[in-house]
Amino acid sequence: IEKEELIDMVCFHVGDILDREALRKGIKRAFKKGIFYDIQAVAEPYESGITLKYIVKEIPLVKNINIKGNELISRRGIKKAFLFKKGENFKDNYIERARTNLKTFYSNRGFPEAEITINIEKDKKPGYINVNLSIEEGPPLTIERIKTLSEVRERVRILEGDVLDANRINKAVERLRNYYKKQKHIKPVVGPYEFRDGELTIPVNPGPKLEVVFKGNKVFSKKRLLKEVLFLEDEEVNGELLQETIDRIKKVYQKNGYFYAQLAGGMETDKEHVRITFFIFDGKKVVLRKIQFEGINIPPDAIKAVIRLEENRPYNEELLV
Repeated sequence: IEKEELIDMVCFHVGDILDREALRKGIKRAFKKGIFYDIQAVAEPYESGITLKYIVKEIPLVKNINIKGNELISRRGIKKAFLFKKGENFKDNYIERARTNLKTFYSNRGFPEAEITINIEKDKKPGYINVNLSIEEGPPLTIERIKTLSEVRERVRILEGDVLDANRINKAVERLRNYYKKQKHIKPVVGPYEFRDGELTIPVNPGPKLEVVFKGNKVFSKKRLLKEVLFLEDEEVNGELLQETIDRIKKVYQKNGYFYAQLAGGMETDKEHVRITFFIFDGKKVVLRKIQFEGINIPPDAIKAVIRLEENRPYNEELLV
C-alpha cells in the first residue's frame, strides 16, 4: 500500500490537531483493509507540535508457489488443494494447516505415506514471498481386486490396478445410487466402500423397484399423472404418501373442471417390488355457466372483474377461497 493511502485511511494530515480517539478509529479502519499484521502510532515532540509516526507490518502476498518431488499427482491438482494461492495474502500461522490439508489430499488420492515440507522465502520484490513445496509421495495403495455386483462393474469405472482414489470411488458410489434411482428403485443403498488387503468392496442393495399403474384414466396421460407421484422424491412408500398422492392427482382433475373425479389407490409389496395401482374415474367436465350475486350495491361486472372464477370456464372449487 502507498504511504499516502494509509495516511488517508487514518485521516490525519500535517497541521491537524491530534485526537487520540480519532486516531484509534483511523487505525481500526486501516486494519479492515485486511493487509496488516500490526499498526502502531508513535507521537514524538517536534518544534511546537509533534511528529506522528506509523510503524506497520504488512501481510505479504504470495508471488509464486514452487513444487518439487511430485510424480503421480499433477501440480495443478496440488495447487488447487493447497490452502495458499498465488496473489493472495500469506499468514504464517496457517502453514501447519496448509501442510495437514495437503497431506489429507494426498491420502485421499491413495498416498497415505506422503510427506509434505513447506518452506517460505522472501521475494526480491518488497511485500512478496515465495512458497516452496517439497513432496515425497511414497508408495501408492493399489486396487488388486474389486468386489461388487456384476451388473454394475462397468458403471463403477474403476479397474484393478488403479490407485485407491477416495474421490473417484465416492463419485462411483453416488453414480451407482443415481442409476438405481433412475431405474425407480426405492432407497437404494450403495457403500460405504471398504478397502482391505488390496481388495475394494462396494456393497450394493438396489432396494425394491417401484411400479406405478393407472387404471381408468382417459383425460390425463400416465406421464402427466406421474408428476404428482411422491414416492421416488421422498424415497419412501407408505399409506400417508399414498393418500397425499391421491389428493394431488385429484386436484389436477378438479383444476381442469373434473369436479366429480374419483380416485382410489392400492399397494402391493415384496422384497424386490412395490406395485402401486391407482383406480381413476374421470367423470364429466363441469363448466361454470353463470355467476350470480345477492345483496350487492355495486354492478356485478365490477365484482366479476376481481374474482378468480370465470363464466364458461372449467369450474374449480379452490378458486372460491
